[in-house]
Amino acid sequence: STVAGTSITYEGHRGGGGGAAKTKNHSEGRGSGAHGPRKLTIAVKPLSTWGMHQSSGRDMMERRGSALNQPYRLVDPFQIERDEQTHQKPTYISNAIHTSKYTFLNFLPLCLLQEFRRAANLYFLAIAILQSIKQISPLTPITAIAPLVMVVSVSLLREAIEERKKRASDGIMNAKSVVVMRNFEEQHTVWESIQVGDLIRIHERDPIPADGIILASSEDNGTCYIDTSNLDGEANLKSRQSLRSTLSLTFDTNSRDKTKYFIKCEQPDQDLYRFAGNLSVDSKMYSLSEKQFLLRGSTLMNTKWIMMLVVYTGHDTKIMKNARAAHHKLSHLEIQMSQTVVFVFFIQTVTYTLTFQILRVIHFSSDRKRMSIIVRDENGGIRLFCKGADSVILERCERFLSDKDEMMSHVTQFAEEGYRILLFAERELDEGYYKTWEGRYDDAELDIHSKESKTGALVDELEQHFTLIGASAVEDKLQVGVPETISLFQKAGIKESQALLVDGSALTLALLPCNCENFLKLALQSATVIVCRASPIQKALVVELVKSGVPDVTLAVGDGANDVSMIRAAHVGVGVMGQEGMQAVRSADYAVQQFSHLGRLLLFHGRLSYLRTSQCIDYFFYKNIVFTLPQFVYGAYSAFSAQTFYCDIYITAYNVIFTALPVITRSIMDTDLLEAIASKFPELYRFGASGMFMSPRTFAKAAGLATFHAVVTTVVPLVLMHHMNLEEGGGFWSASVASFFYIVPIVHFQIFCETWNWTWLVVVTYAASLVVFFLCIAVYDRFTGVVEGVWSTVVVTPGFWLGFVLSAVACLLPVVAHKWYVLLLLVIDILITIDLTWLMVLRA
Repeated sequence: STVAGTSITYEGHRGGGGGAAKTKNHSEGRGSGAHGPRKLTIAVKPLSTWGMHQSSGRDMMERRGSALNQPYRLVDPFQIERDEQTHQKPTYISNAIHTSKYTFLNFLPLCLLQEFRRAANLYFLAIAILQSIKQISPLTPITAIAPLVMVVSVSLLREAIEERKKRASDGIMNAKSVVVMRNFEEQHTVWESIQVGDLIRIHERDPIPADGIILASSEDNGTCYIDTSNLDGEANLKSRQSLRSTLSLTFDTNSRDKTKYFIKCEQPDQDLYRFAGNLSVDSKMYSLSEKQFLLRGSTLMNTKWIMMLVVYTGHDTKIMKNARAAHHKLSHLEIQMSQTVVFVFFIQTVTYTLTFQILRVIHFSSDRKRMSIIVRDENGGIRLFCKGADSVILERCERFLSDKDEMMSHVTQFAEEGYRILLFAERELDEGYYKTWEGRYDDAELDIHSKESKTGALVDELEQHFTLIGASAVEDKLQVGVPETISLFQKAGIKESQALLVDGSALTLALLPCNCENFLKLALQSATVIVCRASPIQKALVVELVKSGVPDVTLAVGDGANDVSMIRAAHVGVGVMGQEGMQAVRSADYAVQQFSHLGRLLLFHGRLSYLRTSQCIDYFFYKNIVFTLPQFVYGAYSAFSAQTFYCDIYITAYNVIFTALPVITRSIMDTDLLEAIASKFPELYRFGASGMFMSPRTFAKAAGLATFHAVVTTVVPLVLMHHMNLEEGGGFWSASVASFFYIVPIVHFQIFCETWNWTWLVVVTYAASLVVFFLCIAVYDRFTGVVEGVWSTVVVTPGFWLGFVLSAVACLLPVVAHKWYVLLLLVIDILITIDLTWLMVLRA
């Protein structure tokens, strides 16, 4: 609410704040503005005088739809300018950011939908449904429902914990404090309460909470400097400058009836490097561009304070427009179970001043690849200086101040040594020509819809007939450990030597539907593709192109908000913590402190996780085939009488209780190599990439061994006990209990033989699992059921223990022999490695 006729006076002292680079005059005008203290008085007209009326909820929705469907957006900071038809202020979305995937209402249905995308869960659901039909199933439904409910419940719990962490992270971001001018006084509020049209004050080193237009700053000429490394990865500070017309804005009570102040700009889009709009002050129009535009996620630097007007909030901000919605990712083994990480997407982003009067600055853009400045020298002449990439400057040069061949030789030498090359050129302009050009340029800037094309053509007309005056080479240092990490990837088989370099304009053409297939073929011939000046959407499109074109796994690594879309698009997303914010980390599947840690993540933890998961899958198939196949063996033995070989409680408890703890422990704690060895020999990563850990061969091996164990543990008790007298411990249920008793310890011994890293916790866990099994069998033997008293009867018979020894020896002897053979080969490989290492040392 507002108070009729109320005014607010804001005083700020100009000066201070410093800057990385200061211009003497504003590019919009000819002077630097008034110095010293500044006084800004703003008066608001009573709401009733503008024809305000109470509106229903339907009217509000119509206003909102009208505002969003217009080709432009009207931003009125003090409700002075309103829609001509409704006389109401449009309603826009809030400034709250939500990166979570669920709401409280859709969490359960969406999570269940994601869980049953997995073929295993869908299979067990079908089995549970079939077992619920008594006419076709001899088992109770609980044998299939209980394990499925347990597995899905654990997955839902894990998803809920992750969702809670994301909501907490979003809450921290949305609850940050900012100074807003409301009710004609400065007050502190949280980010999520910021609205379109708010005037907010940002202090030095504070992040920008929404997209907006700078109106004033602590600097005399309205300049400020922002760090956009979180948005585009560039470490250099960028300058923004308010219009001269906003530096001296004064709205007092006497002039409120004739004062109108609003911004008319385009609707929000994804382009981070472009903004077009007009500012109206007292019916005078002033052009706004990206030079006055501040992006959410950037940080104010080297400037004490700024005042900005919010134009886009929340998910309407440009950085959020570039963010893809979070989606559920299936693990690579769940999709194909036979591949490894092959494509890795890295993001590594990497003045000449004279004391002349600055007339105009034509700023750098990724499309132009150059920046120009027009100055008036001490003699009154007008000169244009331009710097930019060699590819665009050379084609516009007509003369050279020095020997062309010598200069290009130096440029080539700098480029070969990895430096960033910039060429410098100049042009003298005629006074009359410049005045005419300036008028045409000012008119073009006021055209919102065709502003970019018209101003671009005029700038291109001016930036011709250059004289090349020099070149520079700038070293772009990498983070500590980056070359070593890339070298490790080359040894591991992830990266080779051939590379492809693509600039932003070429990428735009390459991603067209008619060219993307050929671009993908060309990219696949190179192990590394370097893309310059790519927008967040382009990064995501490149990842999705590779994902759709090849069956391999993609991994995206990023450290800024502009990498969020790419991270979410890849199979595996890794966020790098650092000075560029935490948005990439919040959207990633994994997070590392710095880029050099990526080597440890991939070569040690990645390889180890892939090995553990592969072995876990093989063992799960093994132990379930051992337990399930006896049903078929007994079916053949009993002429397919439909009699189940095991009782219901055994079937339910086998996977959930009796054999779950060892496989979980091994999947978490088992390690085949020390981290130092994995780092010293990155070539070991190739074993996973070549399919040695998980392939049809490893599955066939596990299935064959399981079939052999299943036949042994079924045939032996049937032969020894099925035809014995009941008094001697014989009978069908005696053979069933004996078979089950043989299977559980044997599958335990099998995982014992496959375990590499034995610790006291592993020993305790494995032993506890067997103890729990023995106790459960003994306790259940005392309850009423089909197997009541059977175990206590057969366990004291010699035939039971004879069958157990025969089954254990027959099943485990080949496994132990193979294990010793593998260990012997491993010892030989270690000795050879030691000899080769000493030989290299002696030669050195």
